Amino acid sequence: MLKAKHVLLVDDSSTIRMFLRAVLTQQGAMVQEAEFGEEAMHLLQITDPPYHLILLDLILPDLDGIEVLRRLRATNETSTVVVLTGMGGIKSATAAVREGADGYMEKQDLAIGSDHTEFFYALEQAMEHRAGLVAQRQLQQFKTDFYSMITHDLRNPAGSTLLALQLLTWDEVTNFTVSQQELLSLAMQAAQQLNNLINDYLDFAKIDAGFLRIEPAETEIVVLLENAMRLSSVQAQTRRLTVYFKDNVMDHVEGDEMPTEAEFVASLSSKRATAKVPQLEATEAELARFPKSAPAASAATAPAPQPAASYPPLEASRR
Repeated sequence: MLKAKHVLLVDDSSTIRMFLRAVLTQQGAMVQEAEFGEEAMHLLQITDPPYHLILLDLILPDLDGIEVLRRLRATNETSTVVVLTGMGGIKSATAAVREGADGYMEKQDLAIGSDHTEFFYALEQAMEHRAGLVAQRQLQQFKTDFYSMITHDLRNPAGSTLLALQLLTWDEVTNFTVSQQELLSLAMQAAQQLNNLINDYLDFAKIDAGFLRIEPAETEIVVLLENAMRLSSVQAQTRRLTVYFKDNVMDHVEGDEMPTEAEFVASLSSKRATAKVPQLEATEAELARFPKSAPAASAATAPAPQPAASYPPLEASRR
């Protein structure tokens, strides 16, 4: 656990420092000592990479241990800090935990002559706690960078698509038909909607980071439905589907054969139903639609070969 780890001991008692140095070096740790708070701050500033573990006394001759911890956490979020308290110093220790300490222990628990099992267990728990916090911050930073990368990579092609469609609509040379103009308008609306989704995605990243808040706002439901129907009209055209109205009431629908309700529900399921096997045999009514072809002249057929009366042996005879 402590092999090749850099450890800083901050305590005004030379006896405590000497004892902890002996215990930690036996586990392979590389130990440095500081008697005063300012001395510890100097070592923290010049040491790179940062210490893996810092054992910090809360009562020092020049600086309060809480102040040392506060200054440390302002620039260092990776080092594990375990505070050392005297008898009855639990209140100060919990205050240190709120300031960024990863654990605490009372000095009287450092029993001389024991195997120090509880001491090393407390250090291991504190180091695992700090490692979890560091990993969580790294994951948050990775997520923020990922949001930025995705929105940047999507915004460029989406913006270019929208710009190209706008240039087509502004082109006075090309004479588009009415249906082509309608499709071009739908494509521009879809591209604009994609741009809006990308911006919403970026706003979500800001909300997740705590920079924005979601505020409900009123909207026109009729406008939303009209836009949805305009975008759905492309799918309707692909199926050659036409809806006829009479006095603002739907009269009938004409178009390609639509899927049944069961087929539609099956298409939404993750386990898609097996496709229906097409009928390979035509009916008499379907065959009657085709003209009968004249019979082909019969060609002389060669007589079928007669089977051999005898067969060669499977193996050559041995002499």
